[in-house]
Amino acid sequence: MKNHFFLLLAVLFNISCFAQINFEPGYTVNNQGVKTECLIKNTGWKNNPENFEYRLSANSEVKRGNINEFSEFSVTEYTFRRFTLNIDRSPETIAWLSDSNQPLYKKETLFLNVLVQGDITLYKYEDSEMLRFFYSSLQNGQPVQLIYKMYKEDTKILYNKTYKSELQKLMSDRINTPELFKKLEYKEKPMVKLFREYNGVSDENPLAGVSKETGKFKIKAGAGVNFVSLKTDYVSAAEAPHDFSPKATFSVGIELEYILPFNENKWAVFTAPSYQSYTNKATDNYFEGPSRVLNTWSVKYNSLDIPLGARHYIYINSNARFFINAGYIYSQAFGDSKITFSKSFVTTGSTALTAEAKSKRQSSFFAGAGFSYGQLSLEARYIGKRSLVSGYGSWASDYSGINLILLYSFL
Repeated sequence: MKNHFFLLLAVLFNISCFAQINFEPGYTVNNQGVKTECLIKNTGWKNNPENFEYRLSANSEVKRGNINEFSEFSVTEYTFRRFTLNIDRSPETIAWLSDSNQPLYKKETLFLNVLVQGDITLYKYEDSEMLRFFYSSLQNGQPVQLIYKMYKEDTKILYNKTYKSELQKLMSDRINTPELFKKLEYKEKPMVKLFREYNGVSDENPLAGVSKETGKFKIKAGAGVNFVSLKTDYVSAAEAPHDFSPKATFSVGIELEYILPFNENKWAVFTAPSYQSYTNKATDNYFEGPSRVLNTWSVKYNSLDIPLGARHYIYINSNARFFINAGYIYSQAFGDSKITFSKSFVTTGSTALTAEAKSKRQSSFFAGAGFSYGQLSLEARYIGKRSLVSGYGSWASDYSGINLILLYSFL
C-alpha cells in the first residue's frame, strides 16, 4: 500500500506540471501602442514580473513577452504597466539599515501592478520582502513613489512616514479627515481602501484592478480510517521482536486551513488536530530447548495528533481540484498508553520476564494527496515512522500508517 501511495503522489505531481496554471483571456500592448487580445499564463504573481508567457490563440505556440517589448499586459485581476521611474530599494533588514531617513532613489524600468485606477491611480511594486507603493494623477501620469523608509539612529529603529502627509495633501479636495491619514498603514488593504474611497470606486468596478486573491480561513470537520503498522522489539531479550499485522483504527478531528493570498490561491498552510486510539495484542510460540515459550505483546496507544503542514492545490475547474501536502505531526500520548512484553514457559507455567514502556510525546513527517469537490475532500496520507517508546534504551518500535481522511468544509 505504501508503494501505491507514493505512485499516486508522482502521478499528481505530473498532473500539476500541466494543469495547475491556465492560459486565460487577456491583452498586451506593445511599444507601438498596439493592443492585442490573447491568452496569458496567469501565474498569480507575488513579485512583479519582468516577463510573461502568452498565446495568440488556444492552439498556437507559447511566446514569451518581456518588459522591453511590451508597455502593458493584463489578465483577469492583474494589470501591469511599464514605467521608467525612481525607486528607493533601501534595505529593511535591521543589520543593513541606513543612517539616513531620506530615500536613495535609483532609476529603473519596471512593471507596476495597477491596484486602483482613477483620478489618482495606485500602483504596487513587490520584490521578495520589499514593498513599494506609487501613485499618478491625471495631471501627471508618471508614477511617484510614496515615501516610507526604515532607518536607524544610534540604536533606535525609526521610520520616515512621509507618505501620510503626501496623501493627505493630495486628497484634501475630497477627503478631509486628518485622523484617517495618521492611522494609514503602508499596506495593500488600507491603501486600496483609501484610493477606492477617493476615486469613488465600488468593489465590483473592474477598473479597480486590485487582486482578487485574499487570505482565507477554512474550517473543516471529518473522520478517518487509519491502517496502522507497528514493529516493536524488547532488545534486552534477543528473541523478542514482533511485527504486528496491519490494523484499521478510526480518528475524528477538525482542520484549520489558511489559503495564502498569492499564486492564485494555490498554496495553503493547515493544522488538523485529531484523536485516535490503537490497541493490539499478539503472541509468539517457540521452543527453547525442551521448553515451549510464549511471548506476549500488548499495545495500548491513545494520542492527540497535531499535524502542521503546507498544501498545494491543482485546480481542474472552479469546483474540483487535486491537492498534495506535507509536514510534521506532533503526537501527544495520554491515558494508559504503553507497550508491555512478557516471556513465559508454557510447560512450567512460570514467567521468566516482564517489561513495560510508556508512550510519550513523539513526532513524524507526513505526506498526502487527495481530491476536493465543493465542500468535500478525500485524502490519502502516509504517516512516517515514529517510536512509541523513545527514551527507553531496551526498547525499539516503528509506528507508521496510511490514513484515509474525509473532510467537510463549513467555510
